[in-house]
Amino acid sequence: MHWLSGVRLPLSDQRWRIGLEAGRGGQGPVISCIAPIAPGAAAAGDDWNGDWLSPMGVDLQINGGLGLAFPELSEADLPRLAELQALLWRDGVEAICPTLVTCGIEPLRQALAVLQQARHDPAGTAASGRCRLLGAHLEGPFLARERRGAHPEQHLAAPSLAALAERIAGFAGGPDADIALVTLAPELEGAAAVIAELRNLGVVVSLGHS
Repeated sequence: MHWLSGVRLPLSDQRWRIGLEAGRGGQGPVISCIAPIAPGAAAAGDDWNGDWLSPMGVDLQINGGLGLAFPELSEADLPRLAELQALLWRDGVEAICPTLVTCGIEPLRQALAVLQQARHDPAGTAASGRCRLLGAHLEGPFLARERRGAHPEQHLAAPSLAALAERIAGFAGGPDADIALVTLAPELEGAAAVIAELRNLGVVVSLGHS
């Protein structure tokens, strides 16, 4: 067993020692025991000197990185996307919802298709040192014009089932599918029907730019 000593965990100032053992089937180490350390006790194994151990993060709104803007993704960007996933993994991010801000219909559909391809890449897993791609977060286009912020006004749309289908037909909804999350302004006429349809598809609806 390998020991980590002097570890702090969330919600506690107590320091702990953590025992690690090899995982089954060649998997990485797993935590086999956690025990408090008495003040002044000698460290065993690797001494963390009070550094924190916490779960990895999940980023629900990330617009890109390393020069990539997710709404502008093309197939040629797949290697750079893999680089970004690796960078995020090293920084403690387990998974992301790539965020597609309000844009034209064709760029949106192309970005969704590229993300779908990346999500199905067998190399794109934690075992290969990359953060996981969850379904995309569509921020727009059903936003209040006066609350749109930096979203381009020319690509905003009135909520309707037809407008929704034009953008996402052929893509699946759900946390591990093509679209996980949609942000929209609920007070807009037609929003209720769009929200109901998104929920039927397994998409989480977030209220914003309202």
